[in-house]
Amino acid sequence: MPFFKNHLSLNVYYRVINAEKDYFPKIVLVHGYGSSLAMFAKQIPFLKKYFKIILFDAVGHGKSDKPSADLQENLIENTVKDLQHLLNLLEIDSKFGFMGHSLFGSCVSLEYTLKNPEMVSFLIILNGGTLKLDNTIRNIFWNLLPQFTRMHLKGIAQTSLDTIIDKTLPFIQNAMEPEEIETSNSEKEIIKEKIRSEILDLIQFGLDPSSINCPCLIIGAELDNFAPSYMSLELHEEISDSELYIVKMTGHFGLSQIFQEYNETIFNFLTKHKIIQDK
Repeated sequence: MPFFKNHLSLNVYYRVINAEKDYFPKIVLVHGYGSSLAMFAKQIPFLKKYFKIILFDAVGHGKSDKPSADLQENLIENTVKDLQHLLNLLEIDSKFGFMGHSLFGSCVSLEYTLKNPEMVSFLIILNGGTLKLDNTIRNIFWNLLPQFTRMHLKGIAQTSLDTIIDKTLPFIQNAMEPEEIETSNSEKEIIKEKIRSEILDLIQFGLDPSSINCPCLIIGAELDNFAPSYMSLELHEEISDSELYIVKMTGHFGLSQIFQEYNETIFNFLTKHKIIQDK
């Protein structure tokens, strides 16, 4: 089973499909937070006809090592480092494409592209956006919010935001602190401030993808409650010349449930830009 040791000395699981076909174009698939490379099971049969495919389980996911609490910071940035480590290991020194799913997968893809624009030939973002939803605190907070609040989160006044944070803090603290562990009042205050800081960073420091200029396909889902379709629309408006497709009557995991429509849309994008040729 292939693993590599990352800069934090954690084992990261990866797969390469069509490893021997160096003449194929290359594509890197990045799963979402709480998921694994298995998320792309319905895309791999069609992609492997055209690509050398590189997949991996981000640290804390799938078959990769689960880090201790003190190694869970900056998951997006650390995953970008892990990806670069993997590319170096595989001696990938020419351009490749990205397919990222959900907020985490899309942010890893976008972040790498922003840092290494010369290496990325195309981007495919599935049910994603630019919010850095990359750790347990932020995920719990995001899942506690009603849809209306999610839609208007960036425009909420600071006073209203403080109210939202105060209302969600107890639930996040309860989820973060195991009942069997006694926590002192001072420790609770530290945890509370950590939670507040993570949430404020989530809202105030999303990615700015406006400088990306490679071919980009953005697929959203009409019934996606986790990464609502307006996030795909916003991303489309921020990336010049990007292409937007909203899949009707499906949600966040549409790429597994009605994969034929996703795959057809991806195929049409790839052939349009002559990344692959219709066989």
